Amino acid sequence: MQTKNKSTSRQLYLLFIISILPVLMGTFLYYFRDHFQFKTLNHGTLVNPPIHMQELGLAEEKKWRIVYLPTVCCDKQCDDTMYTLHQLRKLFNKDSKRVSLVLAANQTCTIHETHDFLKLLFTNQQYFFLSHNL
Repeated sequence: MQTKNKSTSRQLYLLFIISILPVLMGTFLYYFRDHFQFKTLNHGTLVNPPIHMQELGLAEEKKWRIVYLPTVCCDKQCDDTMYTLHQLRKLFNKDSKRVSLVLAANQTCTIHETHDFLKLLFTNQQYFFLSHNL
């Protein structure tokens, strides 16, 4: 009988430890996450200083924007990148309406196919400022 009680109490302690351990580990990692280096997949860059959408006429839309700023006028590589971003947006499925694609280009460039990008044209000075502040 006493052996059965020991076995039951061990099982109870084990069950308690198994249930409380994830909570303790999660709390520990939350408060001490700066001490660990977890692999992240952030490949984009944030615009700094931020560009106010009111200046671009996009303030009424509450969407995430993927802004593509080609280094030169659109060539084959630019078209391929725009197509890839277009396909990326399709991967969001039902959430694809929450993301808009924006192409920021120089006024002197001629762009043939924009897929579903919103095209914003800038003067040489504005484009230079944008390309050097990202």
